[in-house]
Amino acid sequence: METNNTIEVDIFKLQEKSGLKFDCVIDGDLALIESLSAVTVARPLKMQMNLILFCIKGSVAVDVNCNTEFVGNGEVMFVLTGNELRNWKFSEDAVCRVIFISDRLVRASLNANLDLWNRAFYIHDLRKLPMEGWFENYYMFIRQKLYEPPTPHKKQVLLALVQAVLLDFCDHLDEGLDIPSSDKGVTQGNLLFQRFLALLEKTEPKRQTVEYYSDVLCVSPKYLSMVCKMMSQKTTSEWIRSYVDADIRTMLHRADMSIKEVAEKLGFENISFFGKYVRTRFGCSPREFRHRMQNGD
Repeated sequence: METNNTIEVDIFKLQEKSGLKFDCVIDGDLALIESLSAVTVARPLKMQMNLILFCIKGSVAVDVNCNTEFVGNGEVMFVLTGNELRNWKFSEDAVCRVIFISDRLVRASLNANLDLWNRAFYIHDLRKLPMEGWFENYYMFIRQKLYEPPTPHKKQVLLALVQAVLLDFCDHLDEGLDIPSSDKGVTQGNLLFQRFLALLEKTEPKRQTVEYYSDVLCVSPKYLSMVCKMMSQKTTSEWIRSYVDADIRTMLHRADMSIKEVAEKLGFENISFFGKYVRTRFGCSPREFRHRMQNGD
């Protein structure tokens, strides 16, 4: 989808639309660029994936949603799904490494920690962290595994490593690294969005209408959607679907629940409607999706 000269890209489309070349890519979930020192993109990109860029030399500047972000030597920048990138500018000696991670892989990896991740990056608008040794160690290990010959469990190992680094990030975030410990200075929009995410996190089943959430929060559906879009570049409906999808992954992975029980637990009217939803979101039936996860796909 392309609007207002902005190109929406996921991992599959990024090379085609931007001319970037991945050093390694696994399906549409994980990609790696070893040395990003120059980017030539005529049009802005709307990210349908998550980007982690760490600068190991020099500096880089890029406009994220029209705000210029500067990343210097020893810093890590995060750009989450839904954000726009444009106007890359590198210093002459800049060397940056980039990991692209699909939204579905982030959700599947974090599960119960999604709320902490969302609060850090959407509520407190965290963009950068200092690059510490533990992060570079993870990167080098992931890089080593990416270039090893194929093995029966190579993808599972790589996904487990990605999950480990994301969970480790959450531990650092939970310690309050560069994140305000209070809501001092937070706008009413911040507060409403934070209340919405907290409500979404605890609501069971999460598959409710936008009107349901807006009624609980005592605001109009239109206003809630406007605030969500303003704070995160994602609509209320997109947030609800993201959390529902995460629950589907978690519950279908459990061997002790039948597909019918999962559908009922998640608030679907019947197993047929649940099957249609899963096919639309994941491209296969619930049974096939369960089989793929159990086989590490």
